[in-house]
Amino acid sequence: MNMVSQRVSRLEGQTIGDLTDLNTLRSVLRRFGMQPTKKLSQNFLVDREVLEEIVETANLTPQSNVLEVGAGTGVLTRELVQRAGHVVAVEVDTRATALLKETVGEPKNLTLISADVMRLTPEQLRHAFGQEHSRLFRYDIVANLPYHLTSHFLQHFLEFSIPPRSFTLLLQREVAERIAAKPGDMSLLALSVQVYGEPTVVATVPKTAFWPVPTVDSAILRIDRHEKPRWPDEVRDQCFRLAKVGFAHRRKTLVNSLRGGLRLPADQIVAAIEHCKLQRTVRAQELRLEDWSALAETLPPLSRPSGTLSPR
Repeated sequence: MNMVSQRVSRLEGQTIGDLTDLNTLRSVLRRFGMQPTKKLSQNFLVDREVLEEIVETANLTPQSNVLEVGAGTGVLTRELVQRAGHVVAVEVDTRATALLKETVGEPKNLTLISADVMRLTPEQLRHAFGQEHSRLFRYDIVANLPYHLTSHFLQHFLEFSIPPRSFTLLLQREVAERIAAKPGDMSLLALSVQVYGEPTVVATVPKTAFWPVPTVDSAILRIDRHEKPRWPDEVRDQCFRLAKVGFAHRRKTLVNSLRGGLRLPADQIVAAIEHCKLQRTVRAQELRLEDWSALAETLPPLSRPSGTLSPR
């Protein structure tokens, strides 16, 4: 991986104004010959109240280690370095490196990395925070996520060998609400996140809070990771495979979805569902996490591999 990392030292006196001010933002971008690109799904935050809400939601202390994903112009980075002990800011757009040096300055508690965060190894992450030998290493993620990256990003870091304590995310409102859904309106995405953590939609964000203005509204989502996944290791893969079959046809009853997907007799599936104290007319979106684990232990094992997170 071609990764450029640098430890930055304190720079006194910051001359760049408020980056949530659209005129200031445009002026800075022009100076560096930059424009937002659709390829990178760049929509820059231009709302001071939303920025403050994100930082408040992250609940940082001087002891916090923060991994910021998508540093962009540095509008959020500037706030994070004022509150956290150490910020590692990752930005895939190589054009932004020089811009970030000027907009953020050179605080001692900031490490800039020009790379794809999805390619960052646990060893590289520890090194960036200077925590190569710490057994108590903890960090939090704060990110303004591109809409297309959400599911893949969450799967990667929820299942990472050194996962974060929490996520504070600015993402598409519909996706945030789907992730935080309760039984009755569950999805495979909600299930997959809630196995690992507790999601909360903190606030909705109008599309006018960004420039360029996207086509949909956003939301601030916080996910507090459970100390241990809600499904034990020995049944987790089976639960995910079963759930993926169950959610394949949301309008069908779970009996009909599983009968077709598992190729088992209907009476066997009905018996398993009733054994788990569920109604035979139940649908996948109505099940709780513990219902899926109970079913996985009751039905025959699935040998077919399957992914976990999905936007379904």
